[in-house]
Amino acid sequence: MEEKQRIKITIAGKVYALRVETSQEEEILRLAAKKIDETINRLKQNFSGGINSDDQDYLAMATLSIATELIGNKKNNETERLMESLESLDKQLTEYIQSSSR
Repeated sequence: MEEKQRIKITIAGKVYALRVETSQEEEILRLAAKKIDETINRLKQNFSGGINSDDQDYLAMATLSIATELIGNKKNNETERLMESLESLDKQLTEYIQSSSR
């Protein structure tokens, strides 16, 4: 068994030490941390006027924003797969009807 590699990522200015098994896992974690920071920065820019929020509030809102996006993408992917299945079934039925009417 390979030893896990130690990495450090930073989210909202705080450093987190993690262990990863593959470079792909490391890349995913780094991209996720970047996405979180980008979302936090966008929220801070959009809601900085008159709102006294701390990093915890921005982290919570960033989490909600990213989770909403993820769930929306998942539903869209499921809909796409369903449409592909329906189109395939329609094609098969059309071919069957055409071949049986000959």
